[in-house]
Amino acid sequence: MHVKSHHGEDEQFIRAQYERAVAACGLEFRSDKLWDAYIRWENESKRYNRVVQIYDRLLAIPTQGYNGHFDNFQDVINQHAIISTIENEELIRLRKEFHERQQSKSSKSSSKHRRDSSSSTKDKDKDKDKESKEKRESGGGGGGAGKSPKDTSETHVDESDSTTDLTESESPPAAPKAALQIDFSDLSTLNDEEVASIKDRAISARRKIHKVTVNAVTARWSFEEGIKRPYFHVKPLERAQLKNWKDYLDFEIEKGDRQRVLVLFERCLIACALYDEFWLKMLRYLESLEDQSGVIDLMRDVFRRACRIHHPDKPSLHLMWAAFEECQLNFDAAAEVLERIEQRCPNLLQLAYRRINVERRRGALDKCRELYKHYIESTKNKGIAGSLAIKYARFLNKICNDLDGGVAALQQALERDPANTRVALQMIDLCLQRPKVDEQEVVQIMDKFMARADIEADQKVLFAQRKVEFLEDFGSTAKGLQDAQRDLQQALTKANEAQKKGDSSPSRKNSSAGSKEGAPPSGSSSSAVAYNNGGSAAAAAGYNYGAANAYYGQQNAGGGPYPPQPPQQQASYDSYYNQWGYGPGGASGSSSGGYNYGQWSGYGNYY
Repeated sequence: MHVKSHHGEDEQFIRAQYERAVAACGLEFRSDKLWDAYIRWENESKRYNRVVQIYDRLLAIPTQGYNGHFDNFQDVINQHAIISTIENEELIRLRKEFHERQQSKSSKSSSKHRRDSSSSTKDKDKDKDKESKEKRESGGGGGGAGKSPKDTSETHVDESDSTTDLTESESPPAAPKAALQIDFSDLSTLNDEEVASIKDRAISARRKIHKVTVNAVTARWSFEEGIKRPYFHVKPLERAQLKNWKDYLDFEIEKGDRQRVLVLFERCLIACALYDEFWLKMLRYLESLEDQSGVIDLMRDVFRRACRIHHPDKPSLHLMWAAFEECQLNFDAAAEVLERIEQRCPNLLQLAYRRINVERRRGALDKCRELYKHYIESTKNKGIAGSLAIKYARFLNKICNDLDGGVAALQQALERDPANTRVALQMIDLCLQRPKVDEQEVVQIMDKFMARADIEADQKVLFAQRKVEFLEDFGSTAKGLQDAQRDLQQALTKANEAQKKGDSSPSRKNSSAGSKEGAPPSGSSSSAVAYNNGGSAAAAAGYNYGAANAYYGQQNAGGGPYPPQPPQQQASYDSYYNQWGYGPGGASGSSSGGYNYGQWSGYGNYY
């Protein structure tokens, strides 16, 4: 109405606006009012040929008022002059087909007439032959040799008559030749018979399209009835309606008409804008069309509307958008998307990792260093800071070829959180990556960690065991190895004492009595207690050093890979020394008593 009131004289502009509207939502099931308004505007100016052109498009679209549209189309054809409703090309074609049908009918009728006349001539000849035969017989049977010229002349007369009859019967085919000389483009010569036939043919051609449309409407009717709220509202939709939308979308996707699928998605996203699953469904559909033109721009527009308008606080959608832009080599846009969501959802570790890795993939290593330092310094969670420091050290070592820088980063993280087992172990492993292993450097890291006053007994056993293994493999003196073995024995003694105290506590006894039936032997301490720095920091990091307590846990167990120990015997250095196979015959008493170097090895597992 606004366009018509302000641009009433500009026919082209108004028509362009109607075309824009029907291109956007003309395929919708409930778009009848839009089409009717377009048709009414053209009809008001008596542009009936354009009205018919619009109906040609509308009749092929399944809409709610499909029957009314076909009835209105028939009224337009029947109530107005055929010259003003049907295009000249179609009109000439239908007129030509009409005359071809008439010619075919006339040729068939003339052929029938020739057959009838031929049969009648043959009957006449038979009658004449019969009469002449009777005359000859009545004349005394004189034979044919005595015929007079008169008889001969009569015979010739009869033959000429029959020839005349045949000529007359063949004369009608001359009429179709005259019909072929009609100028079909001269529409002023149309007669009533031609007009009636052309109108009937025009309607019949559209009726075939209408029947196909009826089947399409029938297939979609149940889905359309299930849509109770086609508009947007903040209240949640019922599950039945959500399922109906999903089934409807799957139905259209299966049909394979891209334009209809996109229009239905747009309808769905009006009512279901707050459900990110439908945005994701549309994106997945567009991904399947990546080889088609214009799909990239469509996907970018969907991401923009979903992330900036309806779901500005959804990290998952933003991460997908950033990955999409990065796949298009648009690194600046990907970084901007991640930075925007980080402002709304700070302290998300996944966003931090993605930002860093986007910069790494485009070669901005200085920016990576800057981001690593920023996140390590700004986080308040020690466990997250430790995880970031470990990744930063790996980045410096493997990407920047700066091993010393990686060790320094881990050293700073260990000073910030001295109880972080992961950082200490990673620091040891990183030192082992040097071309020439520095024994003093590795031993110093282990001693410093074990010298903490608040270190747990099992943690100390872990590092003491690693120290023994390291010195066994890389140590330069036997004295250092012996000192490490004594330290391990002391750690084992303290760990056993702590284990006994825990077992003798009342709460532990009650729990043991309650689970005695069907439970494993009392040596269940070998069930792999996870070492997590003794706090929540490492638990958040997600690393599990469960095999670390297998040594002293098996001291009280009745089986396993280690020899059984007397229950009341105090552990001694000699028993440990023999048990692990360092002395002669120490492991001969058991097939599994030999020292397993692979149990605590794996310095390179972190890379």
